[in-house]
Amino acid sequence: MFGFDIILDNNFKPYILEVNFSPSLSADSPLDWHIKSNLLVDTLNIVGLRKNHKKKMMGKNSINQRMRGGLIINNG
Repeated sequence: MFGFDIILDNNFKPYILEVNFSPSLSADSPLDWHIKSNLLVDTLNIVGLRKNHKKKMMGKNSINQRMRGGLIINNG
């Protein structure tokens, strides 16, 4: 992930000011949080890491066992 700092002219033509190989991901405002959290989700989705909805895919017995602290091994 790179951080691109750009500026737009009157015709909305972009010009790259700099490229950061280690951009800041801190969020100092609600807008920062919204933009950067969506950026991270999109980045992880691109590399194939998606939120797993295990509760929807597991059977009721597996969920109960997991809640009690039992080990579930998925052989699928």
